[in-house]
Amino acid sequence: MTIDTPQPEVLRYTAFSGNPDGGNPAGVVLDATGLDDDAMLAIAADLGYSESAF
Repeated sequence: MTIDTPQPEVLRYTAFSGNPDGGNPAGVVLDATGLDDDAMLAIAADLGYSESAF
C-alpha cells in the first residue's frame, strides 16, 4: 500500500463480552477492494489482534 492510498475503515469488535475491554477482539475491514496481501498483513499487524477479517 502506498502513502497515497487511503486507509480502509477498520471496525473493531469484541465477541463474547458486553465490555469493550474483554472478550475476543477482532478487526473487520468491510471493503478490502484494492488491498493486496501485503497491505492486509500490515493492517492485521497494526491491529495487534489474533483475528482480522477482510
